Amino acid sequence: MPRHALAPTLALLLASSAMPALAADPPPPSRAAPSNQMAQLLASARMWEAKNRADMARGVLEKALLIDPDQPEALKLMGLIEIRSNRAAEAEKLLKKLQAVAPGSAATLELDDAYRIATRDKREMANIRLLSRSGKDVEAVQRLQKLFPRGAPAGSLARDYYRILAGTPEGRAAWEPSPDTWLGCMISPDTVKASQANAVIAAMICGGKQLQQYASENW
Repeated sequence: MPRHALAPTLALLLASSAMPALAADPPPPSRAAPSNQMAQLLASARMWEAKNRADMARGVLEKALLIDPDQPEALKLMGLIEIRSNRAAEAEKLLKKLQAVAPGSAATLELDDAYRIATRDKREMANIRLLSRSGKDVEAVQRLQKLFPRGAPAGSLARDYYRILAGTPEGRAAWEPSPDTWLGCMISPDTVKASQANAVIAAMICGGKQLQQYASENW
């Protein structure tokens, strides 16, 4: 084939390879790691929130958001405080902003789960908890998985999720670590600390009061 006849074909191939696939979604924009100052502010906000001092945590997060109004972790933490303060409208504003600046991020997904469980899905979550407490574990797990189609939520909701999931043999099999990890329920603190699922299911299966206390304090 003459060389000049190949030119249109090569040009077409190069152009098509440069075009993005229509079905592919663009990756979410990456953000730089928080500065040392921001990391300290976020850690301080978490500390005050853990001490049930939402007022102090809110003040710290307001400073953080003055520095970076689009900081995802700060927006998430502020949204969670608004939810716990029964200020759903304010939480929704923060969620919408978070969805705009960090769509699909872990912070956005956590706040989205927390917001809907506190609002439109509040009754369903209460029904699932009731089913679990009533021994109707299979139905509870089925409805739980439907309520959280992305899988286990983060934050405080995770404790309920794993506890309910562990109510069925399938749930325990899915999340229980291998037997050699905690043979005889003699689990090292590092093993428990490494996974929220480890802590919660260890506390349930092994019945260890220390593990239950650890899980409640750290997760």
